Amino acid sequence: MAEPARVRVATFAADVTPPLDSVAPYGMGKPFNRVTDPLEARGIVILPEGQPAIVLCALDWVSVSDDGYDGFREALAAAAGTSAQRVAVQVVHQHGAPAGGIGTERLAAEHGLAGLHVDLAFTREAIARTAEAARQAVGRAVAATHVGVGKGRVERVASTRRIIGDDGKMKHWRGSGPARDPLMFELPEGLIDPDVRLVGIWNGETPVAALAYYATHPMSFYGDGELSADFAGMARRLRDAAVPGILHIYFNGGGGNLAAGKYNTKGLGSRAELAQRLADGMAAAWEEAVANRAPLTGESVAWRFLPVRLPLKANLTEERLLALVANPNLDRLERVFWAEDLVFVRRNGGAAPVELSRLTLGPAEILHYPGEPFVEYQLAAQRMRPDRFVCFAGYGEYGPAYISTEIGHFQGGFETERWCRTSAAAERVLLDATRDLLEAPPRAVVPAVVAAGAGPYARAVLEDCPMAYFRLGEADITAGMHDSSDAGLEPGAFYGRATPGEPGALAGDSDTAVRFDGGSGWGLASTTLANVAVKASFSVEAWARSATPRFETLAWFAGRRGPDGFLFGPDVRREGDRVIQGISGWIIDDRGNTDASVRSKPLPDGFEAAAWHHYALTYDAESDTAVIYLDGVPLASRGRLLAETGGRRSPEAMINLVVGRDDAMPHRFGNGWLDEIAVYDRALPPERVRLRHALGTGKRQP
Repeated sequence: MAEPARVRVATFAADVTPPLDSVAPYGMGKPFNRVTDPLEARGIVILPEGQPAIVLCALDWVSVSDDGYDGFREALAAAAGTSAQRVAVQVVHQHGAPAGGIGTERLAAEHGLAGLHVDLAFTREAIARTAEAARQAVGRAVAATHVGVGKGRVERVASTRRIIGDDGKMKHWRGSGPARDPLMFELPEGLIDPDVRLVGIWNGETPVAALAYYATHPMSFYGDGELSADFAGMARRLRDAAVPGILHIYFNGGGGNLAAGKYNTKGLGSRAELAQRLADGMAAAWEEAVANRAPLTGESVAWRFLPVRLPLKANLTEERLLALVANPNLDRLERVFWAEDLVFVRRNGGAAPVELSRLTLGPAEILHYPGEPFVEYQLAAQRMRPDRFVCFAGYGEYGPAYISTEIGHFQGGFETERWCRTSAAAERVLLDATRDLLEAPPRAVVPAVVAAGAGPYARAVLEDCPMAYFRLGEADITAGMHDSSDAGLEPGAFYGRATPGEPGALAGDSDTAVRFDGGSGWGLASTTLANVAVKASFSVEAWARSATPRFETLAWFAGRRGPDGFLFGPDVRREGDRVIQGISGWIIDDRGNTDASVRSKPLPDGFEAAAWHHYALTYDAESDTAVIYLDGVPLASRGRLLAETGGRRSPEAMINLVVGRDDAMPHRFGNGWLDEIAVYDRALPPERVRLRHALGTGKRQP
């Protein structure tokens, strides 16, 4: 039997503190005038037998992008004898630190804007210094025989920056602090990843390195000319002292929408407290890693990378940006920012788009992301592989800047505006790439184990394995909109005037419904990432009741505008003085086109919209046919829907389902009640739709 392949590792560190009087990038305060603590590049070279080397490096800089990012990777690759595609360079993102966008600085200089963003000579020196440290370290490489992983809870450090109001939009923004408004300390912590994750490496009984991953903006104070690694660097040094002889390397995770603002009450005075709390979490993670360490072999080390082209905002065109950069009448610093936009637009569309990468190291899967991703991407990656210890490092190639979620663009706010270059469609691209990298199994929904007491209607729905099933029976609207399927969706949310606990649609079933007010009330399946799985074929069904004798608003039952979505609900139109009402379904293709629709004939004049009715929309991709049902009976059918528009739907997609409104039209809120909404990843056959109506009205018993 062949011996297992061996692994060696080499750790390195270099001082990457810029000279005094260097410019603070992005207009973030005074030129640097003092060094509180040095900035470092810390990294590790992993040398698995029979494979090229792998390099991970974390920089105490605010950003590194374009040619600067490439420069670090290429120099480290040369030092380790590997390729740049096997090098991950991330920044920790302290704000009392320089940027490394060489390409941006070059373009700015061509337009008379030199020296406002990057010190080119220093950046090249820092690259060379870091590469030399790595080269020397390789000569001192030691065996890596064991690896251990652990998590530690970090108390009172990270908090969300984005407080969402009752209308689903950004209401408060909470930065790194300290806030002048005491409300910022009182508002909830919000969605974070509370744990620091750590991967430890040993040579026999001797620890060699600790790689720590935690998500937050790592600043307590900045802007007055101080150079500092801030509380993340301080925590790292505390761990160096506690476990001497090893190198602690700290990576920032999906911290784009997180900061210490809730707990940073004193600014510079809070730095030591925040550092100690982070260090305490790192210590707990280290102890767990020590306790579960296991042998490491070359066979358990692997590297994958995946180039991605990110969908950009529509206004980021090369022609427009070049005109802005070249305009001498505009603010000089703004022109530099537009230069950074332009460099990224060219890069994203050229031969060197951004990359995601994955390092497998024993039980750990370490992901590397570009830009400033929201924490939702980190949490999603962990959910994709619950069988593995997933660590997440953001802040690689900084060109995308903030990477919001799809719903984040709807919510608005700082992270989706000037410093966000990607569109809402980036969520799907990145999650698909992450699933690919992690080799995550496809999400499967199996028949649910129906809870005791569930009525015949709910049993019939669950037998058909819905991808989402919202019974809308919540007693407390603040608890969110809950999924009753086996898809395992996290609770969504209700916004505006949505009233729970109203009498429901189903005969003999005590489950309640939700009343929407027609002006502000609506529901959302997820407040984080799109989570309702659909395929090219799909079905959606709902019970609905209008608050007025006739429908007044279009498409308010359920849907989602956007690629691979749909719209479903009333079709209200005027013909002269007459109001015509019907039911419509829009089948949206993978480009987001809404040209394909099926519309019913006008409903009879005596149709009582104010009574409960069962509505369903099915679409079969193979026959390219959509059918609308009313109370179990086909009301309208249309074939060659997408063929006529030249569109297609993706084989698999995720959407964020909206109920009670047309999400792209600010005035289209439903005035009425909704109940029992379900979405399926196939076209339900007519007999199953008929069964729903029969069971719901009590006309048929199971």
